[in-house]
Amino acid sequence: MRHHAQDVAAAVADAGDAARRAVRVRVTPETAFLIAVAKDHLAVALELIERGREVVAVEPAMPLRQILRRKLTAADHGDRARVIHGFFDELPLPDGFADLVIACSAFTPSSGHGGEAGLSEMERVCRPGGCVAIIWPNNIDWLAARGYQYVRFDGPMCVEFSSHEEAVELARIFFPRAAEDVARRGLRQVPFEVLRINPPRDLAFKVLAP
Repeated sequence: MRHHAQDVAAAVADAGDAARRAVRVRVTPETAFLIAVAKDHLAVALELIERGREVVAVEPAMPLRQILRRKLTAADHGDRARVIHGFFDELPLPDGFADLVIACSAFTPSSGHGGEAGLSEMERVCRPGGCVAIIWPNNIDWLAARGYQYVRFDGPMCVEFSSHEEAVELARIFFPRAAEDVARRGLRQVPFEVLRINPPRDLAFKVLAP
């Protein structure tokens, strides 16, 4: 399936946080996906496995791969997902593998966090006519100079976990300063301000030439 700019623009206008909006593209059960991010991709992966044929999460850190495998295996349609070792600039997948390639805030213009080599690699594994999307982009001007369009969302935003217990568990790992507040609230929905991070209100995307 080919994604067009208007499809992406319509998709990201849906309710929910930017990560979820970015993946609500017009897909079929045969669509293949690739997610290429670090710790940010659990929510995106959970969204994608309900929508397409295959999800591949690329993660360089073994502890995070283990968490991802456990969470995805327990999720509905978890058999559609696999977690593999790799880096932005060395994705172990063939040319044109995915209809949609997603990175989150772990990607930056720095060579140590993607950079030119990482962007080229994500575009390499994306099919002609497919879409590369970067949620919570680090440097909008840098991406715009490379053909990426920018979209921003307004309104209250929160992270929605599967349970309060999961919210506390992941907060202790990724947001330790907020773990006590998350535990005290007793809710699975946690506002970004409670986690002490800026909400992912924006994304940059590029539809590759057919």
